[in-house]
Amino acid sequence: MKKTEIHIEQGDVLEYLMPFIKGKVFHVSRVSNWQSIRVIGKILPNKNGELKTSFGSSSNSYFKNKGCVSVFDYRNIHEEEPQEHMYKCSPTSPLTPEEGIVIFILKEKFYNKLVLWDGWKQDDLRQMVVPHVEAGFPDAIELSQIGEALFVTMDETESTCVFRILSTPVPSRS
Repeated sequence: MKKTEIHIEQGDVLEYLMPFIKGKVFHVSRVSNWQSIRVIGKILPNKNGELKTSFGSSSNSYFKNKGCVSVFDYRNIHEEEPQEHMYKCSPTSPLTPEEGIVIFILKEKFYNKLVLWDGWKQDDLRQMVVPHVEAGFPDAIELSQIGEALFVTMDETESTCVFRILSTPVPSRS
């Protein structure tokens, strides 16, 4: 597996990363999860909700309920339908100046194993899925099935600084 470090100083992070991920299928995790993934040699599905997730803790996720590792499917990201849905769940949302992310790019020869989102239409429609840009990989993804891991960090920008200030609780005066 090739390892690439990317540091983003400013600008739109997703736009900056697009040349690396467009046309690919990939899983995203926080850097803090890297050591345990490396030790066990695979990315596990979060079947029981026991694993720390980078994208919320929905107990009603379609691919989690199927026992799959959720992946971003950007193979056709330039087309109209994926473009309509891609911002419903951004692969860069867990990235902060305090903690980077790892983007695990799946080798193309394993694309045939993917469970596509459209099966959701025949299943329980109350389950959460991002149409056209989310897929599932059955069971675990072995690190040998990953072609490249992008280790992404970023500087604090004006917008992240403002967000942190606005989201910091104000101490109560007693």
